[in-house]
Amino acid sequence: MIIIQELIFKAYTFDVGEPIANGGRYDNLIGQFGKDKASIGFCITIDLLHLAIIRQKIVVVKPTKNRLIVYDESNLKEAVRLAGKLRKEGINTVLSGTCDDESKYSEVIVDEGYGVKMRYITFALAKGRLAKKAMEIMEKIGITCEEMKDEKTRKLIFVNEELGFKFFLAKASDVPTYVEYGAADIGIVGRDTILEEGRKLYEVYDLGIGRCRMCVCGPESARELLKNHELIRVASKYPHIAKDYFNNVKHQTVEIIKLNGSVELAPIVGLSEVIVDIVETGTTLKENGLCVLEEVCDLSARIVVNQVSMKMENKRISEIIDKLKKLEEENR
Repeated sequence: MIIIQELIFKAYTFDVGEPIANGGRYDNLIGQFGKDKASIGFCITIDLLHLAIIRQKIVVVKPTKNRLIVYDESNLKEAVRLAGKLRKEGINTVLSGTCDDESKYSEVIVDEGYGVKMRYITFALAKGRLAKKAMEIMEKIGITCEEMKDEKTRKLIFVNEELGFKFFLAKASDVPTYVEYGAADIGIVGRDTILEEGRKLYEVYDLGIGRCRMCVCGPESARELLKNHELIRVASKYPHIAKDYFNNVKHQTVEIIKLNGSVELAPIVGLSEVIVDIVETGTTLKENGLCVLEEVCDLSARIVVNQVSMKMENKRISEIIDKLKKLEEENR
């Protein structure tokens, strides 16, 4: 038996939504080859590594082609340009020379476009009122995007070059997908969508907007069916949330029926005994002779973060979260 014990590590890089390498300490592995020692091993996911190379436009240098460029202060700019050209062709190029003022070297590197540019942090926002309210909160902590305020624009991507942020609007159910796969570093979406989609991501902050509840609803007569754990049918736009609640919380066997329209209709016409749906005021339920029978969970808009981005851009993302927390404390 090979046992991984205590030490586990993962390798991350930009533009890929999951670790490109995984490994850890493997007890008893070397013992199978006659050595009484612990070992460390890892595996690299080649297709993810290849994807990272493509997305980051990494040039794989050919070891047979090497160039040394010697420069002084008088021809520094020409040397940097030549080095850049050769590297684009896959030729390993080394610059060697002297410069009395080292800051001049850095200036030339940046001016010629070879400096390290700040990577964009990309936000995916659920379309509609949520996106508007979320951006109002972001503006209060200094994150703005004037392009998004133009209601007539047909742009799909909005950029704040100065701050290094990108924004795009997406269907709510797609936001967790964009975040999991690394197309967006940060997502802002309702917790109902997060729970229903079940994606691999970090839920890091409750924005506190759009508060409501996910509830089991139906006619008052259905209360006994729930109490006695009888076999019933449950209609919902959120089949995964409903299934998880009845299977893992109530431990009640039910048949889940997915609907896309007005689920309040289901118990009225006899399609189901109860429904699982979002409740804000409960007015629609009362008007149709229904009521809240059980509460599943509280809901509100949440900030979610890609697992790799949380590692690679931890400082910048943490600063955003810290500013939001400070804003919340000031408004209490």
